Amino acid sequence: MILSELIAKHDVPGAQVAVLVDGEVRDQAAGVLSRRTGVEVTPDSVFKIG
Repeated sequence: MILSELIAKHDVPGAQVAVLVDGEVRDQAAGVLSRRTGVEVTPDSVFKIG
């Protein structure tokens, strides 16, 4: 399952994930930072942990 499908399934506005594979960082971002603003999530987005 890809990240955009997971956030839709679990009703999450947006998410970003990064993993280290064979010495290379692979990242993916999907959704929005806020449903109110509609600003898209990017690999450089910063989330509050909560």
